[in-house]
Amino acid sequence: MKLNFLTILCFGIFLFTSCKNDDSNPNPNIPNLPNPEGLISVQEATAMEEAYKLEFYNILNDVKLNNYPGFEGAGRYVWFDLDEVKQYIAYVERHAAENGYNGNLGLRVYMGAKVQNNSISGNPEPRQTVFFVPTIKGPNDDIDRNILSAERLNLGGAGVPDSVDSNVGISN
Repeated sequence: MKLNFLTILCFGIFLFTSCKNDDSNPNPNIPNLPNPEGLISVQEATAMEEAYKLEFYNILNDVKLNNYPGFEGAGRYVWFDLDEVKQYIAYVERHAAENGYNGNLGLRVYMGAKVQNNSISGNPEPRQTVFFVPTIKGPNDDIDRNILSAERLNLGGAGVPDSVDSNVGISN
C-alpha cells in the first residue's frame, strides 16, 4: 500500500511539473520566432515612401498620362495575402528540399509590369507590380543565386489609383 501511494505521488508530481503552461505564445498556430533584423520604424518607412513619391512617382505619372488617356496613376504599393505568402514560402522550402538545394533560402523581389484593364475606360494598360523569386546562398557562396527551377509568385494587388499612405490604417 505504501509503495502504491509513493508511486501515485511521484506520478502526480511528474504530471504537474511536466505540464508547462507557456503563455508566451497565445496562438500555437503561429511560430514563436524572434523578430527579423530588418524591421524599420513607421517613421523610416514614411520617409522612404515620401522619397519614392518625390523621385519616381510623379515622373511615372507624367510620362504615362500622356501615353494612356484616362491613366489612373502609377502604383505605389502591391498588396499580398499573408496566407498566400506563407504558402509560397512553404512551396520554396519544399522545392529546395526536393531538388537537393542546401543553403540559406531567401526571396528576391523584382519590379515588373503587366497589362490590366483600366477600371474606368476598360482599356488595357501596363501596371507596375512586383514578383518574388526564391534564392539560395550556399555555404561557400558570396551572393544569393536565383533558383531557376522554382515558380515565381505574383498574386498581389496594386492600388489603382493609390491613395493609401504607409502610415494610414489602424493602431492598437
